[in-house]
Amino acid sequence: MELTNTFEEVFWNNELEKRLCQLYEKEDVIDIFWGQNILTGDTSWSIYVVTRNFPYKNEKIEIVGNQVIQFISEEKGFIGAEIPPQGPYDPLPTRKKVPQDLQKTFDEALNYELGTSFREMHYNLVGMSTGYKRTQGKFTDEPAIKLYVRQKGILRRGCSLFPDKIRGYPVDVVEACVATPYGLGKIQCQTYHNNVKLGSSIGVIEPQRTSGSLSAVVYDKKSKRIGILTCEHVCKFSESSSGTNVIIHQPSHEDLDEQKQLFLFMTENEEALEKNIYNMFNKIRQCSALACYDRGMQKNFFSKVHQKDFGIDVAFCIFTYKNRTLCLNNQFAVSPDYFKEVNLPENGGCLNGYYTYEMFDEIDGEIEVFKVGKTTGLSCGKMVPITAAISIDLSNKSIKFAKGEDQGEIPPSSNITKKKCFIGYMKTPLIQELYKIRQQCYPTVWFDRQLVFYFRYEDFKPGDSGASVLDVKGKALGILHSKWLTAEFSYVIASPYFAVLEALNVDFEKISNSVV
Repeated sequence: MELTNTFEEVFWNNELEKRLCQLYEKEDVIDIFWGQNILTGDTSWSIYVVTRNFPYKNEKIEIVGNQVIQFISEEKGFIGAEIPPQGPYDPLPTRKKVPQDLQKTFDEALNYELGTSFREMHYNLVGMSTGYKRTQGKFTDEPAIKLYVRQKGILRRGCSLFPDKIRGYPVDVVEACVATPYGLGKIQCQTYHNNVKLGSSIGVIEPQRTSGSLSAVVYDKKSKRIGILTCEHVCKFSESSSGTNVIIHQPSHEDLDEQKQLFLFMTENEEALEKNIYNMFNKIRQCSALACYDRGMQKNFFSKVHQKDFGIDVAFCIFTYKNRTLCLNNQFAVSPDYFKEVNLPENGGCLNGYYTYEMFDEIDGEIEVFKVGKTTGLSCGKMVPITAAISIDLSNKSIKFAKGEDQGEIPPSSNITKKKCFIGYMKTPLIQELYKIRQQCYPTVWFDRQLVFYFRYEDFKPGDSGASVLDVKGKALGILHSKWLTAEFSYVIASPYFAVLEALNVDFEKISNSVV
């Protein structure tokens, strides 16, 4: 299907505009777009409103003026999908490695056929990877380039149909959600530590509270100062804030408050005990500062070493508060006994180096991995032997920031500007303008060449962002930052360590076993 420079006209009146603006402001509405149902062959344009936590059986249709508005749940495409079981005792699925020629072809195509113009042309696209083609829901042995889309079967206004093949490989289109940036021994990760270790709870309190996991202790190669790594989205809430000198706390104040409430619940309203608990947590809060945000990024980083883009969601924060110490041999916050419980070697209790770019080519199939995150503690998973590019959703934090959460009411002018932007996106007759305006309404960012992992659903939750993922010998592969749900499985996504260290100009070397 060839695209022209303009669209055909769509129905619009004041009543429809008012209703759509009301829907756009709702927190459970995550997307609004014009679309045609290509599965039924209907060529009329409907407005689709995608909602979160909206019961599938309650999906409905509204008619405003002469225009049909269809409400669909975000999870609609996953109803009946053959996602493997994720019970605590079920084995994780096995995925065989794709041919090396496909990996190389896909890696090159990311810069050309699958580059920026392709992603703009298909703004329902949320991910791309190598893999094996599915037929009638079953995997075959045919290598394929997999394209992951929202609301499969609905052709969006301004989009074209996908090609059948890319560089000779068949294309397999799979239903998916946009990736969302979000065990054993989790209590140890969430408590206050004088000697702070990997996987510990950290967070900021301004301008909004955030909570995440400490990735690693590193040093700045230029200034030689010691600091910590975690996710950029944990330290810097939105693009409108610089993040510079924001204080990083350990544990996050979110976890402190939860622990305080738990202690208060256990006192059974004994006034003397309650007073002691309040005093204890106030003292912890006063000395919880650990580091200051220095720099970071949440975008594709062009590696001068490897001459290609890698998605990075990582921040470097300088250790500045001398009432605390950092465990410089990169031990984890959970007890070594927990590593024994899951049959990990005793030396798996600390981070021992990292995988270089070349080492990933030497991996033959899946490898066993583990992570320690502040929400779910220690848990084990597998690295999936595929290459992937993922679209990361930025709309949640942008919407919350725009609504002034924890900051009082937002200025009326801000609301007016956002509404004008949304109306422009829905009404524009120009294709190139649509791509640009939509990005302001529903912002996303592409992360190329990401690492993909299997963890059970309960083993990676919001707050685990920033956790390092390592092989069973303790060698680090990447820093976890997002969960990605597809019709095939729920994946966890990580930025590769070799790219992180280059992007932020930091390293593990020259750090002794002593503390500072």
